[in-house]
Amino acid sequence: MEIDSPPLVIHNVHFIWDDLNTPYTITIENGLISAIYPTPPPPAHVPYATNINGNHGTVLPSFCQPHIHLDNPYLIHRGPPMVCGSFCEALELTNFSRQEYTEEDLIERGRRLIMENVQVGVTSMRCHVEVDEMVGLKCLEAGLKLKKEFGDEGRGICDIQIAVFAQEAVFIGEDNGVAMRKLFFEACEREGVDAIGSTPYVETTVALAKKNIDWIIDIAMLNKKHLDLHLDHNLSLRNEPLIYHLIHTLKSRSWSTSMPSHLRITLGHCTRLSLFPPYELRQLHELISTDNLPIHFVGVPAVDLYFMGRGPTDGPATGGGATERGTLPVIDWIRNYDFDVALGVGNVGNAFTPMGGVDPLGMAAWLGTVYQGGSQADCRVLLECITTRAKEAIGVMQNQYKDDDRMAISVGDQADLVIVGQRSRDMGVHELFVEPGYGRIVIKGGKIVAKRAVETWIA
Repeated sequence: MEIDSPPLVIHNVHFIWDDLNTPYTITIENGLISAIYPTPPPPAHVPYATNINGNHGTVLPSFCQPHIHLDNPYLIHRGPPMVCGSFCEALELTNFSRQEYTEEDLIERGRRLIMENVQVGVTSMRCHVEVDEMVGLKCLEAGLKLKKEFGDEGRGICDIQIAVFAQEAVFIGEDNGVAMRKLFFEACEREGVDAIGSTPYVETTVALAKKNIDWIIDIAMLNKKHLDLHLDHNLSLRNEPLIYHLIHTLKSRSWSTSMPSHLRITLGHCTRLSLFPPYELRQLHELISTDNLPIHFVGVPAVDLYFMGRGPTDGPATGGGATERGTLPVIDWIRNYDFDVALGVGNVGNAFTPMGGVDPLGMAAWLGTVYQGGSQADCRVLLECITTRAKEAIGVMQNQYKDDDRMAISVGDQADLVIVGQRSRDMGVHELFVEPGYGRIVIKGGKIVAKRAVETWIA
């Protein structure tokens, strides 16, 4: 007979929208928030429950990684050293490492990536795993095992979505990619696959890129899976934006009326769209909304800013002229154009992102500078992009909020939470961005699944 776990009672936490002088107590039962009330001084121990002290930390909806590569983290120390840091070099260096992939190695690095994410407060992730003739189904097999290990069938600490992903061109080679596409189709039919995606811009021509888009949409629709594309990853006005062909194909295939409503179309990078003038952004929004296409954009700023704006040799930018860098301007797109946008870390510890860690909050903090968004309202939008908007982008959360507040935490909500740091009494939401707290308490389904503590000393 299964015995229900005792209620979890968290004392002395703060909400970002409320009085800094009022700490709250949150009670969680059967995975749901059952009560929220001001913490009495001193906190009253609740009998027959697990009582913990939030130490005046800020409680947020748990974080989500809507775009992260599971098979290639922590490769920066392997193979030849990086020289110029270009996108082509990153592909070459990663392919060098991929030749030596084993399932044991993939699981070891993937497990580290997931555990480091959980420790900072991530409870849901969409993980891209590559399928091609070099690695076969190794990455997929490892990803499916990790999904089972960390999901509800296993440890129950993080929901993992597996996105079968074609990083390489699919219409190339001696057989024009026939063997590759056959292998990919086999992968998409595997039980446990949640999303299907590709990288159209790596094809050798625009015509083949459009063919790639049509092909991947057809496979996603046939298998009734989420669609997840890396799209329009450039900053050149000379390059035709592929977003328009994507929308045309989705409409001609009747995605909105023939696909289950919970399935999402998630588009990563899309830096080319950051060059659109206001009138074109409004037209783009109209194109998407007229057919109720569930398109969500995911900015991957660490990768975007690292690769964009390089010099003529594809090395780091040099002096002597303006340097263009770009990533999706998420604050502007949400506030002024009502796009559905989220933020993802993308890569960790490889040639695509040689520096930086997994923490979405740390990423949001430095993005405030990139986006020149320093107001409390800007900070809230950035928090949405790593929590609720990120979960919407991968279909693990629907857009239903109390008073349209995406950061609201209410009675009846599923208890997926993160408590960050120790809040001071005078900085409000800016506290999280001035110095994102290292200390974390992570709650998934009403259970504490991770803690990270800070110990300091000074002479």
